[in-house]
Amino acid sequence: MRSIALPPIFALLVVGLLVSTGCKDPAADVPEATVESPAESGDEAAEGEATDEAAGEEAEEEDTVESVELAFSNETSSIGFTGSKVTGSHDGGFNEFAGTVTLVGEDPTASSVEVTIQMASVFTDSDRLTGHLQNDDFFDVPNHPTGSFTSTSIREGGDGEATHTMTGDLTLRGTTNRISFPATIQVDESSVKASAEFSINRMDFGINYAGREDDLIRELVVLRLDIDAPR
Repeated sequence: MRSIALPPIFALLVVGLLVSTGCKDPAADVPEATVESPAESGDEAAEGEATDEAAGEEAEEEDTVESVELAFSNETSSIGFTGSKVTGSHDGGFNEFAGTVTLVGEDPTASSVEVTIQMASVFTDSDRLTGHLQNDDFFDVPNHPTGSFTSTSIREGGDGEATHTMTGDLTLRGTTNRISFPATIQVDESSVKASAEFSINRMDFGINYAGREDDLIRELVVLRLDIDAPR
């Protein structure tokens, strides 16, 4: 039987059909982080520095506000993600990371958080995928062994049931962008806890691998943060 070559437009229609009828996008149910480059935030940062300087001068005339640094790591906290493609989704996370919450006067809005992630510690529900994430198609771990997040501001109020909105610089694969996302923060006598679930666009961080033509990888990736910094 002679094979019949299908027109290219038919192949495109098949891919479009798969996209429209494939698995549900996990990112559809969570807020998407707003993104801007640190350079675009320069003017705002300069204004913030001026405000901070003025506030600092006033603070010198008042009693010093107590601050404390609280460490956290994968022993008490978790950093997870869900990525998806047309035919399904995969859950994963990182086994090794360490960070610090600098708590100022028991006030989250005056405080800050930073964390460094060992990218080689990535794991997923598929050993084959875990290996693939470490190479140049995704995280390029040999050339970019760490990722990081450093907050630049925390303000009260957030989408949904979140208590705050956190803004900071996220670095993945050597690319840094300033992101803002809703978070729930709790300060008590035993610890500082923060949780968040939101999506980022992997293309903003140079993770451009598209996947197979008949099984395209979605651009939005869900991130889940659960930070517990004990006192």
